[in-house]
Amino acid sequence: MAVTSMNTKGPKKKKQHYVPKFYLRGFCGSGDTVFALDKESGGIFTPSVGDFCAERYLYESLSNDPNWYKGKFVYPNYTEDGLCELESAFAPVLKRVAALCVPNAPFTCVGDDDARIIASFVANAIARHPSVFKPLRNELMLSASEEDLSPYRDLMRALGHEGAFEGVAAEGVTRRLLLDTGDGSYQGLIVGELLEMEGIVLRAPGCASFATASFPVLPVVRETGGRDRLSSLYCPISPNAAVIYGPGPRRGMGGCELLGARDVVRLNAAYFEADFVRFVVAKDRRTLEEARSFAEAKRPSPPSRRSI
Repeated sequence: MAVTSMNTKGPKKKKQHYVPKFYLRGFCGSGDTVFALDKESGGIFTPSVGDFCAERYLYESLSNDPNWYKGKFVYPNYTEDGLCELESAFAPVLKRVAALCVPNAPFTCVGDDDARIIASFVANAIARHPSVFKPLRNELMLSASEEDLSPYRDLMRALGHEGAFEGVAAEGVTRRLLLDTGDGSYQGLIVGELLEMEGIVLRAPGCASFATASFPVLPVVRETGGRDRLSSLYCPISPNAAVIYGPGPRRGMGGCELLGARDVVRLNAAYFEADFVRFVVAKDRRTLEEARSFAEAKRPSPPSRRSI
């Protein structure tokens, strides 16, 4: 029986970023550059989208790494290709919505198919963020039954790599969390909740721009009937466009609202109040500085010595 040797060329690194590159490119001011504010240091830097993503990725794989099964790397190409397929469906829809919200452009309603894809993009952005993805993956691994895990164990035993079982099982869970969008899946449940709400497209005025962040989605979760449920959610699409979901008289995404400049700054400032966001990203420095100033003005001042 012939054995196919592995590719001996230099390893090819593939990184999947938890904020997709295609999405961040929509927030570039000129060329391939964004303005990014680090909330920990307070500094603003201007990386290319590629440089910004280089250190902020969900996982990394080497397509010819012989130790992929140890869990350090994911199975070559499979999950990356799946995410690329999802992104290829998201990108044209987000681009269409962004074009509808360019200043002075006539707005037409977002159709049901596009509304579902926007909701799917939001769900995927939540699922792939490390603060969500990693705890969920660990929880699913711990709660998995022997019946769930036995196919992975049998496969690795047949290949003579039984010790690699845990890494392979974790990769199966990874694919489920990141790629499964069907009814009953983690992402599918989020999409279902969003489509039950009223969605509105928000347009920025010509004098203001939406910012985004290393976790672009701002959800509000409240306990209802003994369980946590999504009550509202905000996500920018481009410097000119954003979507917001919440309770309302209609279901689906049919409305559009032109915001004032102060409303846009207020939404941008929400990223400075979110503990799970470290980097705030915009197409220009002014957008970041205005949002930071707004957030700082809302914080209560420390008590004076006299009042102490």
